[in-house]
Amino acid sequence: MTIKTYLGFDVGTKRTGIAIANSLTAQANGIATVIHNKDGSTNWIQLEEIIKQHSPNKFIVGLPLDQENKEQEMTYIAKSFGRKLEKRFSIGVIFVDEYLSSSEAKKPTKMALRS
Repeated sequence: MTIKTYLGFDVGTKRTGIAIANSLTAQANGIATVIHNKDGSTNWIQLEEIIKQHSPNKFIVGLPLDQENKEQEMTYIAKSFGRKLEKRFSIGVIFVDEYLSSSEAKKPTKMALRS
């Protein structure tokens, strides 16, 4: 059995939280917070260092949807970030709804980790 590594991103306008998970345990643990550049742009230098250090098979990007499952400004920012990640590193991205409760979120996350 091949164990796959995943890096998850909780995208913000000032910083982005990063977690690591693998297909064996299907549990994520926070590993870093990347502070973005003063002009608000993504700190790709620090992100690249973390990505190279962990050699992930896939990225998981949280999508902040509202209570009615509708997109909001941060949803578009997270989607844009995910597209840029995929293009820059040639690694697939899985988008996961952040609005889910912890117990509900485990189900799609475990399914995503197995794919």
